[in-house]
Amino acid sequence: MKKLHIHLRFVLLLFFMSAAMAVAGHPFFEYSPTSDGALSTWLLLGPFSNSAPGAAAGGEHGADCYGFHNDLLANSGGESKASPYAGEAVESIASEKRIWRPVMNPSVWVDFNSLYAPNDDVVAYAFAVLHVEHETQVVFGLSHNDGMKIWLNGDLVYSQHTAHLELNSVPLAVTLKKGDNRLLLKVDEKKGGWGFGLSV
Repeated sequence: MKKLHIHLRFVLLLFFMSAAMAVAGHPFFEYSPTSDGALSTWLLLGPFSNSAPGAAAGGEHGADCYGFHNDLLANSGGESKASPYAGEAVESIASEKRIWRPVMNPSVWVDFNSLYAPNDDVVAYAFAVLHVEHETQVVFGLSHNDGMKIWLNGDLVYSQHTAHLELNSVPLAVTLKKGDNRLLLKVDEKKGGWGFGLSV
């Protein structure tokens, strides 16, 4: 896969409080992809229920996946407009409250099962900002368990509700605009393994 000098930028929230005032800032921290093209640093949000409010947990992976098929972030502007920072609190349309948290991941595969409990009948989000100096065409190598959606700069560029477990098994050609590019992923699960991989 073509190697590109792409920086992964994160907006991290710093809190400083004194007796007189509280100060918060959102500085950028830049990261390069690892040698295998992995984006090693993400903001993660979850877990959210994958079942409709009031419905019993479980059901079949398909039409019953409320969290996958609905915009859980609508109360905070919606999935297409997501531009979170570390520490930002979110309340989903199902009234579940979660916080965006930064995670350093040493490999391509991000294992949600090891990061979250509960980890059945759930949905989680991952966010990053890719920075390029010029408009650039790239191919993402995707893998996911179970379904995954991807928004790039607010546009839904990928939606597949069946699992693709092999790393880089799904190529996705996209165009990165000059400057910052917002990348949001949503991954769902009913039972068993849960996670995703994305390399550049």
